[in-house]
Amino acid sequence: MKGQGSRVGSKEVGRKKSMFNTITYFLKRHREIAVLIVFLLLTWIFYSINPLLMTPLSWTDIMLVASEDGIVAIFVALLLIGGEFDLSVGSVFVMSGMVYGMLINSGYNPYIALLISLASSALVGLTNGLIVVFLNVSSFIETLGMSFFLEGLIFIVTGGFPIAISLSSIPYWRILSGTLYGTLNVWPLWFIALALIAYIILEHTSFGNHIFATGGSLISAYAVGVNVKLVKIILFILTSLAAGFTGILSLTYFTSISPVEGETLGLIALAIAVIGGSSLSGGSGTIQGTVVASLLIGLLYVGLTLAKVPSYWYIAFLGLILIIISIANQKISGAKLIS
Repeated sequence: MKGQGSRVGSKEVGRKKSMFNTITYFLKRHREIAVLIVFLLLTWIFYSINPLLMTPLSWTDIMLVASEDGIVAIFVALLLIGGEFDLSVGSVFVMSGMVYGMLINSGYNPYIALLISLASSALVGLTNGLIVVFLNVSSFIETLGMSFFLEGLIFIVTGGFPIAISLSSIPYWRILSGTLYGTLNVWPLWFIALALIAYIILEHTSFGNHIFATGGSLISAYAVGVNVKLVKIILFILTSLAAGFTGILSLTYFTSISPVEGETLGLIALAIAVIGGSSLSGGSGTIQGTVVASLLIGLLYVGLTLAKVPSYWYIAFLGLILIIISIANQKISGAKLIS
Protein backbone atom coordinates (compact mmCIF):
# COMPACT_ATOMS: atom_id res chain seq x y z
CA MET A 1 0.00 0.00 0.00
CA LYS A 2 2.83 2.35 0.87
CA GLY A 3 4.52 1.72 -2.46
CA GLN A 4 1.25 2.23 -4.27
CA GLY A 5 0.79 5.58 -2.50
CA SER A 6 4.28 6.63 -3.54
CA ARG A 7 3.55 5.78 -7.15
CA VAL A 8 0.28 7.75 -7.05
CA GLY A 9 2.12 10.71 -5.47
CA SER A 10 4.82 10.54 -8.13
CA LYS A 11 2.22 10.54 -10.89
CA GLU A 12 0.52 13.57 -9.33
CA VAL A 13 3.85 15.44 -9.09
CA GLY A 14 4.65 14.49 -12.67
CA ARG A 15 1.26 15.72 -13.82
CA LYS A 16 1.77 19.08 -12.07
CA LYS A 17 5.25 19.41 -13.56
CA SER A 18 3.89 18.69 -17.01
CA MET A 19 1.12 21.27 -16.57
CA PHE A 20 3.63 23.87 -15.33
CA ASN A 21 5.91 23.21 -18.30
CA THR A 22 2.98 23.49 -20.73
CA ILE A 23 1.74 26.78 -19.25
CA THR A 24 5.26 28.26 -19.10
CA TYR A 25 6.00 27.30 -22.70
CA PHE A 26 2.64 28.66 -23.88
CA LEU A 27 3.13 32.02 -22.12
CA LYS A 28 6.66 32.29 -23.50
CA ARG A 29 5.27 31.86 -27.00
CA HIS A 30 2.18 34.03 -26.44
CA ARG A 31 3.06 36.98 -24.18
CA GLU A 32 -0.07 38.81 -25.30
CA ILE A 33 -2.21 36.33 -23.34
CA ALA A 34 -1.00 37.79 -20.04
CA VAL A 35 -1.92 41.29 -21.26
CA LEU A 36 -5.32 40.04 -22.43
CA ILE A 37 -6.02 38.59 -18.99
CA VAL A 38 -5.21 41.95 -17.39
CA PHE A 39 -7.42 43.67 -19.99
CA LEU A 40 -10.40 41.42 -19.18
CA LEU A 41 -9.85 41.81 -15.44
CA LEU A 42 -9.77 45.62 -15.70
CA THR A 43 -12.85 45.56 -17.93
CA TRP A 44 -14.74 43.68 -15.20
CA ILE A 45 -13.47 46.04 -12.47
CA PHE A 46 -14.32 49.24 -14.33
CA TYR A 47 -17.71 47.87 -15.38
CA SER A 48 -18.44 47.04 -11.74
CA ILE A 49 -17.61 50.63 -10.82
CA ASN A 50 -19.55 52.22 -13.67
CA PRO A 51 -21.74 50.20 -16.10
CA LEU A 52 -21.45 53.04 -18.63
CA LEU A 53 -18.16 51.40 -19.62
CA MET A 54 -20.10 49.00 -21.85
CA THR A 55 -21.84 51.71 -23.89
CA PRO A 56 -20.90 52.39 -27.54
CA LEU A 57 -19.68 55.88 -26.66
CA SER A 58 -17.24 54.53 -24.06
CA TRP A 59 -15.82 51.97 -26.47
CA THR A 60 -15.52 54.63 -29.15
CA ASP A 61 -13.35 56.61 -26.73
CA ILE A 62 -11.36 53.49 -25.83
CA MET A 63 -10.66 52.80 -29.50
CA LEU A 64 -9.68 56.44 -30.12
CA VAL A 65 -7.08 56.38 -27.35
CA ALA A 66 -5.89 52.91 -28.34
CA SER A 67 -5.59 53.89 -32.00
CA GLU A 68 -3.73 57.16 -31.46
CA ASP A 69 -1.16 55.63 -29.09
CA GLY A 70 -1.22 52.23 -30.76
CA ILE A 71 -0.31 53.34 -34.29
CA VAL A 72 2.90 54.82 -32.93
CA ALA A 73 3.48 51.94 -30.50
CA ILE A 74 3.32 49.34 -33.29
CA PHE A 75 6.33 50.83 -35.02
CA VAL A 76 8.11 51.59 -31.76
CA ALA A 77 7.72 47.85 -31.08
CA LEU A 78 9.30 46.99 -34.46
CA LEU A 79 12.19 49.30 -33.62
CA LEU A 80 12.56 47.72 -30.17
CA ILE A 81 12.63 44.26 -31.71
CA GLY A 82 15.39 45.59 -33.98
CA GLY A 83 17.34 46.63 -30.88
CA GLU A 84 16.81 50.41 -30.81
CA PHE A 85 14.71 53.13 -29.10
CA ASP A 86 12.97 56.26 -30.35
CA LEU A 87 11.99 58.85 -27.77
CA SER A 88 11.44 61.58 -30.37
CA VAL A 89 8.07 60.30 -31.62
CA GLY A 90 6.10 62.72 -29.43
CA SER A 91 7.90 65.72 -30.90
CA VAL A 92 7.56 64.32 -34.44
CA PHE A 93 3.83 63.88 -33.76
CA VAL A 94 3.47 67.58 -32.93
CA MET A 95 5.90 68.78 -35.61
CA SER A 96 4.12 66.94 -38.42
CA GLY A 97 0.68 68.12 -37.31
CA MET A 98 1.88 71.71 -37.07
CA VAL A 99 3.69 71.65 -40.40
CA TYR A 100 0.53 70.27 -41.99
CA GLY A 101 -1.66 72.89 -40.28
CA MET A 102 0.58 75.79 -41.24
CA LEU A 103 0.74 74.65 -44.86
CA ILE A 104 -3.05 74.27 -45.03
CA ASN A 105 -3.54 77.72 -43.50
CA SER A 106 -1.04 79.17 -46.00
CA GLY A 107 -3.17 77.97 -48.90
CA TYR A 108 -1.07 75.00 -50.02
CA ASN A 109 -2.72 72.20 -51.94
CA PRO A 110 -3.87 69.78 -49.19
CA TYR A 111 -2.31 66.79 -50.94
CA ILE A 112 1.04 68.57 -51.25
CA ALA A 113 0.74 69.63 -47.60
CA LEU A 114 0.20 66.02 -46.60
CA LEU A 115 3.24 64.83 -48.56
CA ILE A 116 5.48 67.58 -47.17
CA SER A 117 4.39 66.84 -43.60
CA LEU A 118 5.05 63.11 -43.95
CA ALA A 119 8.36 63.82 -45.71
CA SER A 120 9.46 66.03 -42.82
CA SER A 121 8.66 63.18 -40.43
CA ALA A 122 10.60 60.69 -42.56
CA LEU A 123 13.54 63.11 -42.64
CA VAL A 124 13.67 63.13 -38.84
CA GLY A 125 13.63 59.33 -38.82
CA LEU A 126 16.36 59.20 -41.45
CA THR A 127 18.48 61.61 -39.41
CA ASN A 128 17.99 59.51 -36.27
CA GLY A 129 18.95 56.36 -38.12
CA LEU A 130 22.05 57.81 -39.78
CA ILE A 131 23.40 59.26 -36.54
CA VAL A 132 22.77 56.06 -34.59
CA VAL A 133 24.21 53.58 -37.09
CA PHE A 134 27.09 55.57 -38.60
CA LEU A 135 28.21 57.62 -35.62
CA ASN A 136 27.55 54.78 -33.17
CA VAL A 137 25.51 56.97 -30.82
CA SER A 138 23.09 55.41 -28.34
CA SER A 139 19.58 55.62 -29.80
CA PHE A 140 18.24 56.44 -26.35
CA ILE A 141 20.45 59.54 -26.09
CA GLU A 142 20.21 60.55 -29.75
CA THR A 143 16.42 60.42 -29.98
CA LEU A 144 16.07 62.14 -26.61
CA GLY A 145 18.26 64.94 -27.95
CA MET A 146 16.23 65.05 -31.16
CA SER A 147 13.07 65.31 -29.10
CA PHE A 148 14.42 68.32 -27.21
CA PHE A 149 15.63 69.92 -30.43
CA LEU A 150 12.28 69.57 -32.20
CA GLU A 151 10.36 70.71 -29.14
CA GLY A 152 12.45 73.87 -28.93
CA LEU A 153 12.10 74.49 -32.66
CA ILE A 154 8.32 74.11 -32.44
CA PHE A 155 8.10 76.70 -29.67
CA ILE A 156 10.34 79.10 -31.59
CA VAL A 157 8.21 78.86 -34.74
CA THR A 158 4.79 78.92 -33.06
CA GLY A 159 5.56 81.05 -30.02
CA GLY A 160 3.95 78.31 -27.94
CA PHE A 161 0.51 78.84 -29.48
CA PRO A 162 -1.61 76.03 -30.97
CA ILE A 163 -2.32 75.68 -34.68
CA ALA A 164 -5.96 75.44 -35.77
CA ILE A 165 -7.39 74.53 -39.18
CA SER A 166 -10.70 74.52 -41.02
CA LEU A 167 -11.73 71.10 -42.36
CA SER A 168 -13.49 72.73 -45.30
CA SER A 169 -10.09 73.20 -46.94
CA ILE A 170 -9.24 69.48 -46.71
CA PRO A 171 -11.30 67.39 -49.17
CA TYR A 172 -10.14 64.05 -47.76
CA TRP A 173 -10.47 64.77 -44.02
CA ARG A 174 -13.20 62.13 -43.61
CA ILE A 175 -10.75 59.47 -44.79
CA LEU A 176 -8.37 60.54 -42.05
CA SER A 177 -10.73 61.26 -39.17
CA GLY A 178 -14.33 60.93 -40.28
CA THR A 179 -17.14 58.97 -38.65
CA LEU A 180 -17.83 55.41 -39.77
CA TYR A 181 -21.06 54.57 -37.98
CA GLY A 182 -22.78 56.30 -35.10
CA THR A 183 -19.99 57.58 -32.88
CA LEU A 184 -17.34 55.19 -34.24
CA ASN A 185 -14.42 57.02 -35.82
CA VAL A 186 -12.28 55.83 -38.75
CA TRP A 187 -9.11 55.75 -36.61
CA PRO A 188 -9.57 52.08 -35.57
CA LEU A 189 -9.51 51.12 -39.26
CA TRP A 190 -6.16 52.87 -39.68
CA PHE A 191 -4.94 51.16 -36.51
CA ILE A 192 -6.05 47.70 -37.66
CA ALA A 193 -4.71 48.21 -41.20
CA LEU A 194 -1.27 49.36 -40.02
CA ALA A 195 -1.16 46.59 -37.40
CA LEU A 196 -1.86 43.99 -40.12
CA ILE A 197 0.81 45.46 -42.37
CA ALA A 198 3.34 45.46 -39.52
CA TYR A 199 2.37 41.89 -38.58
CA ILE A 200 2.82 40.64 -42.15
CA ILE A 201 6.17 42.42 -42.42
CA LEU A 202 7.42 41.00 -39.12
CA GLU A 203 6.10 37.46 -39.37
CA HIS A 204 5.92 36.68 -43.08
CA THR A 205 8.75 38.51 -44.86
CA SER A 206 12.52 38.22 -45.01
CA PHE A 207 12.73 41.80 -43.72
CA GLY A 208 10.91 40.65 -40.60
CA ASN A 209 13.50 37.93 -40.11
CA HIS A 210 16.19 40.57 -40.53
CA ILE A 211 14.54 42.69 -37.80
CA PHE A 212 14.61 39.78 -35.34
CA ALA A 213 18.18 38.93 -36.32
CA THR A 214 19.35 42.54 -35.95
CA GLY A 215 17.89 42.88 -32.48
CA GLY A 216 18.83 39.39 -31.37
CA SER A 217 22.52 39.24 -32.23
CA LEU A 218 24.44 41.66 -34.41
CA ILE A 219 27.27 39.16 -34.91
CA SER A 220 24.88 36.45 -36.09
CA ALA A 221 23.00 38.93 -38.27
CA TYR A 222 26.20 40.04 -39.99
CA ALA A 223 27.23 36.40 -40.37
CA VAL A 224 24.11 35.53 -42.36
CA GLY A 225 24.40 38.63 -44.56
CA VAL A 226 21.82 40.95 -42.96
CA ASN A 227 22.40 44.61 -43.77
CA VAL A 228 22.00 45.68 -40.15
CA LYS A 229 22.53 49.39 -40.76
CA LEU A 230 19.90 49.54 -43.49
CA VAL A 231 17.40 47.60 -41.37
CA LYS A 232 17.78 50.06 -38.49
CA ILE A 233 17.56 53.13 -40.71
CA ILE A 234 14.34 51.83 -42.31
CA LEU A 235 12.86 51.13 -38.86
CA PHE A 236 13.68 54.66 -37.66
CA ILE A 237 12.04 56.12 -40.79
CA LEU A 238 8.90 53.98 -40.37
CA THR A 239 8.61 54.93 -36.70
CA SER A 240 8.83 58.65 -37.45
CA LEU A 241 6.37 58.29 -40.33
CA ALA A 242 3.88 56.60 -38.00
CA ALA A 243 4.27 59.40 -35.44
CA GLY A 244 3.90 62.09 -38.12
CA PHE A 245 0.84 60.44 -39.65
CA THR A 246 -0.77 60.18 -36.21
CA GLY A 247 -0.12 63.89 -35.65
CA ILE A 248 -2.00 64.67 -38.85
CA LEU A 249 -4.86 62.36 -37.78
CA SER A 250 -5.04 64.20 -34.46
CA LEU A 251 -5.12 67.61 -36.13
CA THR A 252 -7.92 66.63 -38.53
CA TYR A 253 -9.96 65.16 -35.66
CA PHE A 254 -9.59 67.92 -33.06
CA THR A 255 -8.95 70.69 -35.70
CA SER A 256 -6.11 72.06 -33.58
CA ILE A 257 -2.81 70.89 -32.15
CA SER A 258 -0.78 72.28 -29.25
CA PRO A 259 3.04 72.39 -28.96
CA VAL A 260 2.83 70.36 -25.72
CA GLU A 261 0.38 67.75 -27.00
CA GLY A 262 2.91 64.99 -27.62
CA GLU A 263 4.91 65.36 -24.41
CA THR A 264 4.12 61.89 -23.04
CA LEU A 265 3.51 60.05 -26.33
CA GLY A 266 7.07 58.73 -26.63
CA LEU A 267 7.06 57.15 -23.19
CA ILE A 268 3.49 55.86 -23.51
CA ALA A 269 4.27 54.24 -26.89
CA LEU A 270 7.39 52.67 -25.40
CA ALA A 271 5.39 51.45 -22.40
CA ILE A 272 2.75 49.91 -24.69
CA ALA A 273 5.41 48.08 -26.70
CA VAL A 274 7.03 46.71 -23.53
CA ILE A 275 3.70 45.75 -21.96
CA GLY A 276 2.90 43.97 -25.23
CA GLY A 277 5.97 41.78 -24.84
CA SER A 278 8.73 43.60 -26.75
CA SER A 279 12.11 43.24 -25.09
CA LEU A 280 14.16 46.34 -24.28
CA SER A 281 17.25 44.34 -25.23
CA GLY A 282 15.84 43.56 -28.70
CA GLY A 283 15.20 40.37 -30.61
CA SER A 284 11.71 39.55 -29.33
CA GLY A 285 8.19 40.97 -29.44
CA THR A 286 4.90 40.69 -31.30
CA ILE A 287 2.51 43.04 -33.05
CA GLN A 288 -0.54 41.27 -31.60
CA GLY A 289 0.82 41.86 -28.10
CA THR A 290 1.25 45.55 -28.88
CA VAL A 291 -2.33 45.77 -30.18
CA VAL A 292 -3.75 44.21 -27.01
CA ALA A 293 -1.56 46.50 -24.87
CA SER A 294 -2.88 49.52 -26.81
CA LEU A 295 -6.45 48.46 -26.04
CA LEU A 296 -5.45 48.05 -22.41
CA ILE A 297 -4.17 51.64 -22.30
CA GLY A 298 -7.37 52.92 -23.91
CA LEU A 299 -9.43 50.98 -21.38
CA LEU A 300 -7.34 52.32 -18.51
CA TYR A 301 -7.83 55.94 -19.62
CA VAL A 302 -11.58 55.70 -20.18
CA GLY A 303 -12.19 53.42 -17.19
CA LEU A 304 -10.46 55.80 -14.79
CA THR A 305 -12.41 58.73 -16.25
CA LEU A 306 -15.72 56.91 -15.74
CA ALA A 307 -14.63 55.99 -12.23
CA LYS A 308 -14.13 59.73 -11.61
CA VAL A 309 -10.48 59.22 -10.74
CA PRO A 310 -8.38 62.42 -11.20
CA SER A 311 -6.64 62.44 -14.59
CA TYR A 312 -3.13 62.52 -13.13
CA TRP A 313 -3.70 59.01 -11.75
CA TYR A 314 -3.72 57.70 -15.33
CA ILE A 315 0.07 57.90 -15.66
CA ALA A 316 0.49 56.38 -12.18
CA PHE A 317 -1.70 53.38 -13.06
CA LEU A 318 0.06 53.02 -16.42
CA GLY A 319 3.39 52.85 -14.61
CA LEU A 320 2.06 50.29 -12.16
CA ILE A 321 0.76 48.04 -14.94
CA LEU A 322 4.07 48.41 -16.79
CA ILE A 323 5.98 47.29 -13.68
CA ILE A 324 3.66 44.34 -12.97
CA ILE A 325 3.64 43.01 -16.53
CA SER A 326 7.39 43.55 -16.93
CA ILE A 327 8.00 41.49 -13.77
CA ALA A 328 5.65 38.78 -15.06
CA ASN A 329 7.40 38.73 -18.45
CA GLN A 330 10.78 38.51 -16.75
CA LYS A 331 9.63 35.61 -14.57
CA ILE A 332 8.17 33.79 -17.57
CA SER A 333 11.35 34.36 -19.63
CA GLY A 334 13.58 33.16 -16.80
CA ALA A 335 11.43 30.19 -15.85
CA LYS A 336 13.11 26.86 -16.41
CA LEU A 337 11.19 23.82 -17.48
CA ILE A 338 10.86 21.31 -14.65
CA SER A 339 12.18 17.91 -15.59
